Amino acid sequence: MSEKGIVRAFIDSILTPETRDTVVDWAEVGLDRILDNEAVKELPVVKTILAVRKGILGLKGSHLVQKIIRFLKRLEDVSEDEKKAFLEKLATDEKYTTQVMDNLLLLLDRLDDADKATIVGELFKSLIRGSLTVDEFKKLSSIVEKAFISDLQALMKVGKNFGSLKFAKPKALTSDIMKQLAALGLLTELIMANNLVHQARYGGGAPPSYHFEYTINPLGAKFLTACEPLRRNGTKHSVVE
Repeated sequence: MSEKGIVRAFIDSILTPETRDTVVDWAEVGLDRILDNEAVKELPVVKTILAVRKGILGLKGSHLVQKIIRFLKRLEDVSEDEKKAFLEKLATDEKYTTQVMDNLLLLLDRLDDADKATIVGELFKSLIRGSLTVDEFKKLSSIVEKAFISDLQALMKVGKNFGSLKFAKPKALTSDIMKQLAALGLLTELIMANNLVHQARYGGGAPPSYHFEYTINPLGAKFLTACEPLRRNGTKHSVVE
């Protein structure tokens, strides 16, 4: 089975109506039970992976299947019309298919935490619905791969309630976390002077000192908007504790 065959099976799994009931029931199942259910084995992408691996997944393969199911779970409320439009896009634009689907399966395989697959699923839903461009989806998915899951969870706790986009010091976000998120591209780091006004008014005094402040940048705002359902729903499938 070629790599293209696996990608085709992955696309079929997204579009198959039977996928919804399977992933709803098995999205939170542990690795040791991931293939206990025949319905999971019948998902096109899982069936293909099993064929490629001659029926033996091992720990890495089971983890990949778990991440795929967590990813697919986030697509359960995508309408049939939205799926049809997405399928037509894939069928008519080979470059789009390569940019999105080929790289997506590789990305899921690389993720070090199943909760990250949940986030990528939410981002992918925004891509299907046109809220994210391909470039934005690729950038945000890459950030999710590189980030600590706890840092992303802390940012999502703040959610869209970031007001003027300026963080004073939200309880969920420490300075270290904000610095990490700025380095990844979700926040912008600003260097702010502490005592220049005092010096200008009175002259002399201590040399100027500085502190850092952080703002949500446009890409970070896109991330929070896409992931708002994970924060808002508060279900067992949410990655926000």
